[in-house]
Amino acid sequence: RLDPTGEPVLPGDGGLVELRPGDRHMWVQQEGVAVEGRWQDGRETRWVTGTGFVKHQWGRLYNDDLDGFQWFSFDLVGGGGLSIAWLAADGMLGVEGSRAMLTTSGGEIVEIPVSQLKITPTRTWTSRRSGSPWPVAWRIEGAGLDLEIEAGRDDQELWTFPAPVYAGPARVRGTLLGEAIDLPAFIEQAGAKRPFGRALFHSRAP
Repeated sequence: RLDPTGEPVLPGDGGLVELRPGDRHMWVQQEGVAVEGRWQDGRETRWVTGTGFVKHQWGRLYNDDLDGFQWFSFDLVGGGGLSIAWLAADGMLGVEGSRAMLTTSGGEIVEIPVSQLKITPTRTWTSRRSGSPWPVAWRIEGAGLDLEIEAGRDDQELWTFPAPVYAGPARVRGTLLGEAIDLPAFIEQAGAKRPFGRALFHSRAP
């Protein structure tokens, strides 16, 4: 069961986000969602409670010029959160269309200029199955951020059509706008090994 505790966050123009000419999509996310339920693992039942995060994007998201996509997000104590959508090209450098958003406890969106950010992978893990060298730890610097993010475990590759993605829990530590943080986070990435996105446009639907 997922129960929203606040209003949905709509980046861009009321949820309409244009990455670059011809690439626009709708984006809505819900932060600080109260979660409760159960996890069935064979004969073992685990009852869980916690805080969740829901993000939905639809439309044309990528084009053939991009090498990949990285997503970092975490909720802040007291409400709100930080989300960074990092579109990568030329060696996983952030390019036009990348976004960084700080949501206040009152639901206000504060855009962080991505031109002031530097995101550097500091450690990689290579999947035996796909051969992809996934980053599993990063340093994020600039615009009041000095953060280190590391995956909860190295092997978080999801084998999906038409290409694998990497997603799962992480930990973020450092300072955010002068305040020290040590929080659970979520990471998602695709395109660690090219081609990225092309099969989505040149293949039939799965």
